[in-house]
Order: sequence, then structure tokens, then C-alpha cells
Amino acid sequence: MSETSARDILRPELGDFFAEIVRNEEVAAYVYRMILLINDKAGTPYPAPLPGQFVNVYLNDAGRLLPRPISACDWSNERLTLVFGAVGAGTRQMAAYAEGTRLRVGAPEGCGFDTGAARGMNRAILVGGGLGAAPLLLLADALRGYGSCAVRAVLGFGSEPFLLREFEERCDEVFVATDDGSAGFHGNAADLLKELSVSGGDSLFACGPAPMLRVLSRFAGGQGIPLQVSLEERMGCGYGACLGCACTVAGAEETALRRRVCRDGPVFNGSEVIWDV
Repeated sequence: MSETSARDILRPELGDFFAEIVRNEEVAAYVYRMILLINDKAGTPYPAPLPGQFVNVYLNDAGRLLPRPISACDWSNERLTLVFGAVGAGTRQMAAYAEGTRLRVGAPEGCGFDTGAARGMNRAILVGGGLGAAPLLLLADALRGYGSCAVRAVLGFGSEPFLLREFEERCDEVFVATDDGSAGFHGNAADLLKELSVSGGDSLFACGPAPMLRVLSRFAGGQGIPLQVSLEERMGCGYGACLGCACTVAGAEETALRRRVCRDGPVFNGSEVIWDV
């Protein structure tokens, strides 16, 4: 992508807001929680993100025009919480920002979870793998208002769990797995889910690595349980222009369709995603 085309994509009318970092802390190895206080834009308040949506964060670096798309983890009192991994040059730069730093942040993007799918169900089960746990916290908060629907979180980590206290405050049950067995169940979140009771009155919501989501999709299909998945594809521009985050879903009459995760997702029906492409 040329610099000119990138600037065309990142035009001001896309609804960018300015925010101030009020907290930026490491919550696990190379995992950071950043809390942003977002200012109104010409009297227009920042729109509350829906569970599963992401925001585009712009670095204070003229050499990096494209934003970093990061899932919304929490939202309260004009404060947006983001949890991200410091895995590349851009996110390592974000991790080093001090409190008080001002950033430009886009309005929430993408299609989030359909929380209405939990209405009338006995239980909503949230399955998160690694950083995939982060967007499920906002979902847990939204599902708390559904009365009879209990909320269970099944969370898998490499070795260091994070956000557990926040999940415990918003869920009826929280189960933890770690790859190295240092905390909770020894294994991943999908393995742990299979060890727990699951019934036809449950609805599954998941975010995490593609191999985990693939296993969950087959498991849910075999149990006849509805599943929504938030895909963790690498997004280039975050606005649907570069087509770098495309996935394949099933279309009508056994056709396969390419969909942009940033614009058509990131949440899809798990039974529609074609995993082995």
C-alpha cells in the first residue's frame, strides 16, 4: 500500500477521537492492559463498543500510518480498556507509552457477538484462548442482564492467567486451563470444555487461536450447540481496504465465499467458517 493510499484510508471523517492513557500496565508476560479516557469529538460522545467489536489505535509515530486494531475489552464512564500482546514493533511501542500520553482512537468497528442468541438459553459459555479472553469480558458484562441465563467462562492461557478477578465478578462460574499446568486444568480451553458438562440448552461464544476455534466448531456441531466465533486474523488496515484479513465461509449451494474479518466480522457463526482451506 502506498503512503498516498494509506492517507486516503485514514481520513478524519472516519470518526477518530482523542484519548489519554490513564493506565498502561503489564498483566502477564508481554500482555498489557491499557485504559483510555476518551474525549468527546465536537460534542459527540464516543460510542460504546459492542461485545466483540475492535478499535483502531494510531501510534504517535509518523512512520507508522496504519493503526493497530485491538478488541475492546471493557467500557465504563468514557474509559475504554484494551488488552494486547506486545509482540511486534507497533504494540511494543504501545506498551512503552506512559500515563498521560494522548492517542488517536477510531470509533468501534466490526460486527460483534449476537448477545440475543443467549436469550431463552440455560447458560452462555464463553471460551477464550490467550488474548482471546479479553473481548469476552465485555460480552460477560452484557450477558449479565439476561436474568435466568447463567454465564460460564472457560479460559485458557499459556502459563499466566490474567483478568480472572474481572471475570469472577461478572460470571457465575470461571474455569481456568494452562498449557503448562501451572494453574487450573492442564491443557487448553477446548480440552477443558470437553471435561465440563455441556447441554443443548447452552450457547457458546469463543475467541482465540484458529486451531482452538476449529476444535470448538466440530465439538459444538457434534453436540448441536450454537457457536459464535471471533476470529483473530491479522488485520492490515483495519478498515477493509487491504483484504489482508480475509477468511472463507460457506455460501449457498455449497459455494465458498471470502469475507473480510474486519468488516464482515470479526464474529461469525462457527458452523459457517470453513477451517480447512
